[in-house]
Amino acid sequence: MSRFLLSFLILIVAGSAGYFYVLPKYDETQMLKKETTARQAVLDELNGLLEKKAQLEELFSAISEEDRAKLEALAPAKPDLGTFLVKLDTVASRNGMTFISANFADPNNSDTPPFSVMDVNLNIQGTYESFQSYLKDLEKFIRIMDVVSISFGSPLKEGDSLNFSVKARTYLLQ
Repeated sequence: MSRFLLSFLILIVAGSAGYFYVLPKYDETQMLKKETTARQAVLDELNGLLEKKAQLEELFSAISEEDRAKLEALAPAKPDLGTFLVKLDTVASRNGMTFISANFADPNNSDTPPFSVMDVNLNIQGTYESFQSYLKDLEKFIRIMDVVSISFGSPLKEGDSLNFSVKARTYLLQ
């Protein structure tokens, strides 16, 4: 009987050791496998992002300096109001209009990052036909501008020029 009891005791000790030592280690191993799988997924995602970054850098480096300058002119990082005013005056003169004044609002953050919006109020003087030509020229203007509203007053006497007020928005990179 002592052999049976000894076998039974060894079986109970082995079962207890399995339950109290091996089972927790097994659970810990399973948990580590899950963590490893999750970290591998994050690593794969990061590697994918690094590849995408490398592709974008390669694409960016393929853009010529001339094209980069054009893109910068579309929506510059700084307002550069002096140059902007000169260009607006040039467009007005080219279309037979007189550039009277311009008012600029402080750029504000818009709902469409990475751009901020700067409101511009322009006052110009000329004929209706020259104003139409001016607006067509603004559509092709190097800097992105959205005309929000236009108002004008009638001339004081026959043959006088019309006074036009144009409210527009231009965009800056944030």
